[in-house]
Amino acid sequence: MPLNAQPAGRRVVPLVPHETASGDDVLQVDGPFSASELQAMAHDGLLVHLCGATYLRAGARPGPQIRARAMAAELPAALRDRAVIGRQSALWIYTGGQVPAKINLLIDHRRRTSALRPFSGCQLHEVRLAADDAAAVGAAETAVTTPLRTAVDMALYAPEAESAAAVQALTSHPMLDCPLETVGARLESLVRVPRKRAALALVDALIAARDPATTTAVPGPANR
Repeated sequence: MPLNAQPAGRRVVPLVPHETASGDDVLQVDGPFSASELQAMAHDGLLVHLCGATYLRAGARPGPQIRARAMAAELPAALRDRAVIGRQSALWIYTGGQVPAKINLLIDHRRRTSALRPFSGCQLHEVRLAADDAAAVGAAETAVTTPLRTAVDMALYAPEAESAAAVQALTSHPMLDCPLETVGARLESLVRVPRKRAALALVDALIAARDPATTTAVPGPANR
C-alpha cells in the first residue's frame, strides 16, 4: 500500500529478528534499582547504558526487541498506543548503532493528538500511515514502522549524509526482508511526495553499487 494511501485502521504485524540478550539482562530505573544505583553499576562495568532509563548486563547483546522495549519506555504515556516509532528511531531499533538524540514518532494525520510537552525527548510528525506500515517488535507497548516503511522514510527524509548508509543497513540486514528493489517499488508508487526523485536516485545508486554489471539496465530518475 502506498505511503500516502488512505489508512484503513492500523494493523500491527509481527517481526522475526531475535536478540542474544534476554529479558533478564534488562534493568530499568526503579525496577528495582534507582537511577543512581544503575549508574554506579555501569561505572563499575557491571552494566552498559542502552537508552534512557534502560541498562543491560555487561556482555549482553541487544536486538530489535530489547531496543524497542527500551525506547517505548521513554515515550509519554498518552502516546504509547497512539503513535508509531519511526525514521531514525526505528532505524536504531532494527540495526543498532548510536541512539538518536530525539525519538521520532509518527502519527496518522487524521488522528487527534495533543502537542508534546517541552523536554519530552520526542519529535512528532503527522504523516499518512497505511495499515501495514506498523510492526509489533517484541513486547514493546509502541508499534514501530516496518523495515520497508523505515527504509522509504530514510530515503526521503534523512539528511543526505545519513540516508544512503541507513537504507543500506536496512536493506542488507539478513532478517528484515527489505530488499532494495522493494524499497524502489514502494517509492515509485508514491504520489505527490517531495524528494521522491532524489530518493529513487539514491536507491538506484545502491543497486548499481551492489550489482555493477546491471548498471545500464537500471532506469535512472530522468526516465521516471
